[in-house]
Amino acid sequence: RTEATILSRIDPRARPTRIPGLFLRGQFEGFPALFGGGTRASFDEEFSQVGLVDLLREFEGYELTSGPHEIVIKDRRNGSVAATAEGITLALESIPMTDRSAAEDGEVVVGPGDGAYAVHTSIGSSVVPIAKAQAFRILRGGSLRRGPVVYPLVAGAIYGAPYSRYRYRWTDVRTPSVPSEVRLRTVSRLLFTHLHELKHTQRRLLRSERDNLGLRAENAHLKLELADRHRFEDLVVHSHAMKRLCAMLERVVETDATVLLLGETGSGKEVIARALHYNGPRKDQRFLAVNCGALHEGLLESELFGHERGAFTGALQRRIGKFESATGGTMFLDEIGELSPALQVKLLRVLQERAICRVGGNDDIPVNIRVIAATHRNLQAMVKTGSFRQDLYYRLNVVPLSIPPLRERAADIPFLTEILLTKLCDRLQRPVPRWAPEAMRIVLNHRWPGNVRELENVIERALILAGRDMLIQAAHLPPEWFRSEEGGVPAAGDPWTVIATLDWSAFSRFFEAGGSFDDLLGRIEWAITQRAVDAHQGNKSHAARTLKRSYRWLRKLEKAHLGPSPPSDV
Repeated sequence: RTEATILSRIDPRARPTRIPGLFLRGQFEGFPALFGGGTRASFDEEFSQVGLVDLLREFEGYELTSGPHEIVIKDRRNGSVAATAEGITLALESIPMTDRSAAEDGEVVVGPGDGAYAVHTSIGSSVVPIAKAQAFRILRGGSLRRGPVVYPLVAGAIYGAPYSRYRYRWTDVRTPSVPSEVRLRTVSRLLFTHLHELKHTQRRLLRSERDNLGLRAENAHLKLELADRHRFEDLVVHSHAMKRLCAMLERVVETDATVLLLGETGSGKEVIARALHYNGPRKDQRFLAVNCGALHEGLLESELFGHERGAFTGALQRRIGKFESATGGTMFLDEIGELSPALQVKLLRVLQERAICRVGGNDDIPVNIRVIAATHRNLQAMVKTGSFRQDLYYRLNVVPLSIPPLRERAADIPFLTEILLTKLCDRLQRPVPRWAPEAMRIVLNHRWPGNVRELENVIERALILAGRDMLIQAAHLPPEWFRSEEGGVPAAGDPWTVIATLDWSAFSRFFEAGGSFDDLLGRIEWAITQRAVDAHQGNKSHAARTLKRSYRWLRKLEKAHLGPSPPSDV
């Protein structure tokens, strides 16, 4: 009976999986076939570089709970315990080197030193708290299942080690026709030749697995991020206007109908377009967006339809256009009202025939796309003036959706501010501050001509001005909000705006001098009353009605601040 120890380590940049271990097992379990079936062999994984957390990622339906000294793997489907494990630290074992054990640099899992290899072993390992564990040993064995695949968790097996360690044992059960020493040398030579070749094969396998794993993880993460970002339930829908819009989106999302999004600049037309794409049947295909007003007519034509080599000066090679690249997915045409008459004709043909022709080309190329267009302009008025084709308008206007401006969805503003503030704080890696009540009141009362885009810019500005202050105040909002067009005068119609612009130092000096808050409120009440009386040319009855008070109340307040009126000379 003879045995060999095989060490295998996966590149630290790759997340270890079961695949390398299964590959080695298959290779060594088939090794006895070299000797005509007269050899029995076993291949045991003594400890694995695969961690328990990474292992559970491959088997859905299980969860890992950790205590101070024990880890429990549970089946979420029925609540049963699949296995338990304890934290350990591995001991070191010294293996002497022979003349044949010398290897090239980088060719061994552990480097030689002082005439020996220092390798990890489970013999003499110590049990430690979970937080200090180097690896985990299975205490109570079990199995993980995913469909027809069953993976055993054997009691005593170790996971999360610095590298994997396998024990290969073989026994020749035939009556040897050649001397045993000669046969052993032959088997050993074949085995280690196989090991040497296997090492290079495994390296290529691990390199490919690492690259593929990274690409798959990145692709899955990006798809999940895009899907999560554009789910309908994640749209801010608290106002009646947005609820009506989402009801229409639910009806349109599963169809391929052309959608025309109408709304002011910054109202979120592209957000709605992406939500339609990533919730519909084309969500696994591409979403391409083109701003029709951002490019010159010639450049835009090449951008949309592509061009053949030599189609114009500078066309050194064929280029695939956006329509062709978006085949199977969604094409979003923003600011469609800016298209020139020539491009309007070409776009009409795309919508009618679902085919394009590259600039300088002769062949029609079919495209399978869904078109979503958007504009802030009044296309009906443009049709009447002749600046927009009527037939193209009807092709685009299959399902018109109006995006409400922010001023018509005031109920959404508090939720939008929190979402945008959190997103900006995550990007800047800083804690999320709170809004001062007066600042939030000013935000709610603003008309928002720039809609959500303006709101995001205002929040970013306020966040920068607040610095380390964990409270966003009115002083952090744009100063032009507090000024009239002539400049220097507080804007009328909003008392909170006026109060927010008052100099706090005057109030601070008042309190430092011993003034009370009740006294301050009383003085403010009297000052407002005097202004009301002055505004009504001394008519106290009219002033009292403006303040929603009685004439008797006003006279009583006047006596409290001015004293009793002097006797008349009548």
